[in-house]
Amino acid sequence: MSMLRFSIIVICVIGLCFPSKASYVTLKKDSGYIHSYSVDKLSNDTTFEESFEWLSYNANDTVIAARSKTRRRSFSYSGDTAITMAEQLDLNGNWVPDYRKFHIYKNGKVVLSYENEYRNGRYVEESSKAIYVYDSLNQLLLVEHQYLSKGLWHTAIKTVIEYTSFGAHASLIRYVGMGEDSLFSGGYHVYSYDNENKQELVTEYKDTNSIVIRSKTFSVYDNVGRLDSSIGCAMNAQGICVESYMSTYEYEESPEAYVQNRYRMVDGVWSIYSSTITYVGSGIYSNKPDSVIDLVFDSANAEGETNMKWSYVYTDLGDGVIHYAETMWASYEAGAWFYKKVDESWYHEARVIGIEELFEDESLNSNLKIYGYKQNIIISGVEGVASVYNIAGQQIHRSNISFGRNEIAVKEKGIYIVRVATGKGSVSLKVLIE
Repeated sequence: MSMLRFSIIVICVIGLCFPSKASYVTLKKDSGYIHSYSVDKLSNDTTFEESFEWLSYNANDTVIAARSKTRRRSFSYSGDTAITMAEQLDLNGNWVPDYRKFHIYKNGKVVLSYENEYRNGRYVEESSKAIYVYDSLNQLLLVEHQYLSKGLWHTAIKTVIEYTSFGAHASLIRYVGMGEDSLFSGGYHVYSYDNENKQELVTEYKDTNSIVIRSKTFSVYDNVGRLDSSIGCAMNAQGICVESYMSTYEYEESPEAYVQNRYRMVDGVWSIYSSTITYVGSGIYSNKPDSVIDLVFDSANAEGETNMKWSYVYTDLGDGVIHYAETMWASYEAGAWFYKKVDESWYHEARVIGIEELFEDESLNSNLKIYGYKQNIIISGVEGVASVYNIAGQQIHRSNISFGRNEIAVKEKGIYIVRVATGKGSVSLKVLIE
């Protein structure tokens, strides 16, 4: 096992997972199946790979177990602490302990996580931990991953987040060495803004000694806050520009999409080398796009040739089951794709939600009305999906609704939570039935 097992609660593959402005129908994963194939371009041999995952939940719709072919985890909860116990299959087919991990929460946010590895028949003292710091608005400001060596804690990775009118910006700082010899590996970002017009952002990436700028990017935004263009330069250790780069952005309304065109400087002339077309999604489950296409350009392909593409599809299978398929095709050549990967997952809509999850999205149609009348909940003004929860947070109803008047009968008097989701987002309100 690696020295650090980073938490997926906050860190994504490349950067940070920041909440989007809109809210979506909450899904809980039940199972997953990833399968892929690759074709050797010379021998024409095909390699196939696959993996599985299953998850289980308790009566409160909280995950309590997860399993793959060779690993399994159990989850327990006590007060503000969540505990993960992990096991793996040994060569004899027996389940043996792997590690245990603790997440400590405060005000609904994780503030500390630490891990005990299992070695020589026992759990050793915590070998890695992550510290989370928030501001007064409960926004994440800092994540610091540390590991224990020779009785001392050392920083491995530190992520600092800055919130501005241009969005949230994260600087990832990696460290190498230990103790007094610990140094930056990589660097960090420094941001400068045109706060008056809110249209210009300068990003500098500095090296280990915090002095030499290794890259600098100047970004321009349009009058509605969308990125219009960015131009930058990669610099050597002496701060001399050695490579220039530029991106421009185009936005289409029907179908809704945006295009990023990438250029590099060749003999004093900007030359396009790739474009990414992203078709914006309008689903009620996430802010994922419908599809993405990557084009490459060279002297033989002035119009661009598709090199990679992705699709993201949610399908309501009925009975509360949601199927999701994320498909990637890569290495397109001579009319054929040489790699394909499909990540399939099956979800259920969250059966239990908390009062703290209530969210209003102002982008929803202002005609939306939700109120109680006799033994009915009345919803009108939008098309989408309506879910009703009792005060304990358990889902008791779910149905599609039309733009007109929709009546949902409830059996008992009391307070209910009504969540309405559309392609623009979702809103949740408390409704009293007297």
